[in-house]
Amino acid sequence: MKKSNDFKNEDLYFIGTNGQYRFIKKLLSDKGFFMEAMPSLKATYFTDTALKKMVKEILKRWEETGDTTNFTDLEFMIKGCNEEEIPLLKAAYMKLKEEMDGQDIAAEKCMEFLKRQNALNTLSNGIESLKNSGYSVERMGRIIDQLQDVERCSATKETSVADMLDDILNESPKVKVPTGIKELDEKMRGGLTKGCLGLLIAGTGVGKTTLASIMCCNAALMGYKVLHIFFEDPKTDIGKKYYAHLTGRYTYEFNNEADKEALKEEIWNSHPRAKEALKMNVKLLRMPNGTTSVDDVIGTVNRLITVQNWSPDMIFIDYIGCMETTSNETLKMQNECQAYERMTKRLESFSSEYNIAVWIAQQTNRNGMIATTANQRMGNIQGSFRVTQPCSAILYLDRSKDNIDGHNYANLYLDKCRGGEPTEWENIYLNNGTCKIDLSETIRNDEDLEYDMNYDNDNNNNNNKNNNNNLYRYGNFKGYTGVF
Repeated sequence: MKKSNDFKNEDLYFIGTNGQYRFIKKLLSDKGFFMEAMPSLKATYFTDTALKKMVKEILKRWEETGDTTNFTDLEFMIKGCNEEEIPLLKAAYMKLKEEMDGQDIAAEKCMEFLKRQNALNTLSNGIESLKNSGYSVERMGRIIDQLQDVERCSATKETSVADMLDDILNESPKVKVPTGIKELDEKMRGGLTKGCLGLLIAGTGVGKTTLASIMCCNAALMGYKVLHIFFEDPKTDIGKKYYAHLTGRYTYEFNNEADKEALKEEIWNSHPRAKEALKMNVKLLRMPNGTTSVDDVIGTVNRLITVQNWSPDMIFIDYIGCMETTSNETLKMQNECQAYERMTKRLESFSSEYNIAVWIAQQTNRNGMIATTANQRMGNIQGSFRVTQPCSAILYLDRSKDNIDGHNYANLYLDKCRGGEPTEWENIYLNNGTCKIDLSETIRNDEDLEYDMNYDNDNNNNNNKNNNNNLYRYGNFKGYTGVF
């Protein structure tokens, strides 16, 4: 016997006969829903004999004329059927005309089934094509494009702006995971939204890993569960950055410290929740450099959720240049841009499906090191500019060239932020050794910074001092940079 809600079924048995009737009633009364369902609808999905015949007629009309079908159309169609079929179809028609609650719920579940079946059928046809015709890069590319078309079509549904008003007004606030850096969180309106992708761009040695460690440590201290994935550094080096951020000590001070117990006491007393947060809320994971795929990351998260009952609120991947874009060597050489774009889009879909705020880091190329506008900074990312397109927020970090003590000063740009305010911070304090950051010195706000193609980087007319409460930045404990 088939199990309820088992989407591996090849028909709509799981929704029951009444659910199938509610789905068809919705189909006949909502033209927009009809258009959405038609590309994936098959008569064989229905278990009720009358509905199966009815859907055959609806699909036939759709294929021949491209017209939608409503109740009036259906009545005329029934009259043209075989005499022996008419009584059964009339009975089904009268049942459809009855009052029915729960149409939207039934329609939603049926549409999920149709979309999954559509994807499975596309994949099955692709595999059959590879078996019969052999493997080729072009053929594989077509299969991937077809699967992406399935995703795009399933997400497309027209609606009236006026019809959205109640949904907008009743929408629950979206959960955001803060960075713990006050000025940055203010401009991002609270941090990176769960279910969205954020991107940190920086050159080699500028401070990607330092900033990633600061953000992850802050989020963990605020009670969010964080998975910090990296590829190049030893785990102990990343751990030192967390301890440095908490205490204000340099990372090298944790090696061969004479009084280890005193140092432990200092670390755990640096913040009221330091020990609990670093034990329960953050996990460090070093994955293989160059051979780790998006599927490997997804598999790791699934294992954490199902086996350890530990579901991350935020993931930081440092950095995607160390990941495997594709296992196909030809695609690696010929389509690097598409490979990076596809990988980033998969991470975006993953963040949305699992409702996790996902930060990824990537390096800039040489031209990015001398970029002066948001467009230039984002355009010079290693891999492709396409990497930036799925991202809801983009941070760009570079080192200040004008300051005498330039190795401890940097520029931070929030070049893109959906729902936030693009902003530039110049000559901020960022120490890679102590993992301390201070954005309070210089700040410039520019409306529409993301699209300013001719921005003069030397124009400081809008600069102003930001004298926000330092308790947010340092707290009452030595060295800690973040929020309680």
